[in-house]
Amino acid sequence: MIEISRDGGLYHVTVREDCRAPAETIYDLLADLRTHMDWGGSWHPSKTQRLQSMDAPEGPATVGVEFWSIGTTTAGSWHDRSRVTEARRPSLFEFVTNGVLRDSQGRDRMSLRATHRYELAADGVTAVTAVTYALSAQMTLHTPPGDQHPRLPRRGGFRSSGCAAAFVAVFLAAGGPALRARPVRRWLRQPL
Repeated sequence: MIEISRDGGLYHVTVREDCRAPAETIYDLLADLRTHMDWGGSWHPSKTQRLQSMDAPEGPATVGVEFWSIGTTTAGSWHDRSRVTEARRPSLFEFVTNGVLRDSQGRDRMSLRATHRYELAADGVTAVTAVTYALSAQMTLHTPPGDQHPRLPRRGGFRSSGCAAAFVAVFLAAGGPALRARPVRRWLRQPL
């Protein structure tokens, strides 16, 4: 299930998927920030949007842990600083990101403040974990009026190739990011 909405400059994307991996396994993948380079970078099927580098501490992330990342898109590169705001194993992992989209000429085109929230609900009967990824993002253009980049949000909502579609595509193409990590891929291949 995918929901996308906009309230002024605040964008919301919610994706819900079921996974045969235990909630603890999924949580551990999310909390190990170094795995983000796998499911958001090297394994990511998109050649136009992916994580390129990350500076993150080793071990499970806890509340207050900060990490930095750079991701590329067709519009330029995102330079992000994130902080873990919720870390409750095995049910909730959340971080807040402040980022800047820099174009190929080095100009800051857009800034972003986003909350990434992963809620995990295990079904004790069927061994299925419901994974809900919720993104709330405030995006601000830094370009003069009329100087719109084709991939930036336009008034009246996202275009099909816009940022919300990209967030959803990144999430789904990665199989629901945490769901693509090596330890749980065998569960993904099994039908529900």
